[in-house]
Amino acid sequence: SFKEGIISAEQLSKKSGQKIGTNLADGTEQGFKSSFSGVKAQLLGLAAGILTVSGVKSFLSKAIEEASGAETALIKLNIALSNAGSFSQKASQDFQDFAKSIQATTAFGDDQVLGLSALARNFARTNEEAINLTRAALDLSVATGVDADTAVKQLGGTLSGNIGLLGKTVGAVKGLTEEQLKLGGALDLVASKFSGSAQASVNTFAGRTAQLQNNFNDVFEEIGKIITQSPTLLRIIEGISIAFKNVADS
Repeated sequence: SFKEGIISAEQLSKKSGQKIGTNLADGTEQGFKSSFSGVKAQLLGLAAGILTVSGVKSFLSKAIEEASGAETALIKLNIALSNAGSFSQKASQDFQDFAKSIQATTAFGDDQVLGLSALARNFARTNEEAINLTRAALDLSVATGVDADTAVKQLGGTLSGNIGLLGKTVGAVKGLTEEQLKLGGALDLVASKFSGSAQASVNTFAGRTAQLQNNFNDVFEEIGKIITQSPTLLRIIEGISIAFKNVADS
């Protein structure tokens, strides 16, 4: 099936990535050769039509871009959790699992969801409330057409007792008192009114296409991590940087 094909592609990229990482850690010329020769057939099969001689550079750039984007999104989330005094490895993983579950059932990518969750944590009182806020904001975004960032900000603002611009798109919140708003009444109302909107949107051509792109990007991300997280390559880059600095200073 389509879904099984995507899962197989992701599993293949992860297995290939693990083998490349092991060989790169060798740090020798043979290690570099082995890292690519051992998975060459699989990788070329996965990226057929992409890995041409002229496309290698763009392929690797895309992989690095996706891996870097994922790393940045996670860092932002962890900073938001730390600022709120609620960071732990488990808490961070809970948000990552939440983001993956959203990507699996909607057209939103997991990295985008992590970014929205980091924003939501700045408004919410607890991690659980931040997750609920994010989920409600995604439904609100799809149902009303506002972008997801704006939806998070509008909903988050109600937790301080202010209706703000949310009253223009969701008139029912005007019936809530300031105290009800502070207790999350607007989140509950939006969650009830628009529940399932984000998930339903994936059952369209645009939604399926977006979901396909998100899953495909995950394949690039896994490959990119081999580059961005390789100690050997990081040392090489650092060495080149130092060499250029020495030349410039001489």
